[in-house]
Amino acid sequence: NIRNGDCVNIRNGDCINIWNGDCINTQDVGEKVLQAMQNHLNDRIIQTRSCRVLKILCQNVSACVELMDLKAEEIILSSMARHCHDTSLSNTALIVLHKLLDPELRTYTDSNHKPAYNLVGEKVLNAMRIHSRNKEIQANSCSILYRLAWTICEDLREMGALIHIFQAMDKCIDSVVVQEEALKALSVLGDLRDGKITNRVIRALRFHSKDNELKGFVELLYLDLF
Repeated sequence: NIRNGDCVNIRNGDCINIWNGDCINTQDVGEKVLQAMQNHLNDRIIQTRSCRVLKILCQNVSACVELMDLKAEEIILSSMARHCHDTSLSNTALIVLHKLLDPELRTYTDSNHKPAYNLVGEKVLNAMRIHSRNKEIQANSCSILYRLAWTICEDLREMGALIHIFQAMDKCIDSVVVQEEALKALSVLGDLRDGKITNRVIRALRFHSKDNELKGFVELLYLDLF
């Protein structure tokens, strides 16, 4: 059960309202929203509003598990593929995927999940490529790559993840959040002996020289450099 003031209207008779003070069954809402997304895949507005509702639902851990049982990831990935140039939809979808990939929700070492992770990786990298200067999308994407890297590190490297992360750091150098999330991903995906990584760590520290939190963050992740 959740409480929220957001509302999403689904066309052709389906309507889901989440009003302040009203408790709802998250599984029922999740099922209806995902069904609407499947039925109206070409409707960008429905896809965007549906992702916003899923974002609300994912604030609850049990709701995340319910959404996974309903194969929410596959439906969200289909939406991202169909509307890949929509910034709002892409960013919200990435936030939902990040919640669904929480390591507390499933066992990452289970090889049966690997194909799904690969597909998530492909769509995330595509979002990074299309929205290369959007700081939120770059940060959220790097955060997802960090989680995926613990399971499909080599696959992500073959997909070109390192190049996408480097580009995110270069194009969004003024964003501390992007730098932190990118460095987290590189700490798993990369090799500290790689000069490209070392140079970007140094560049991030120089650009944000007054940010003590970033400095402490880097020192914790990259102890061998200090």
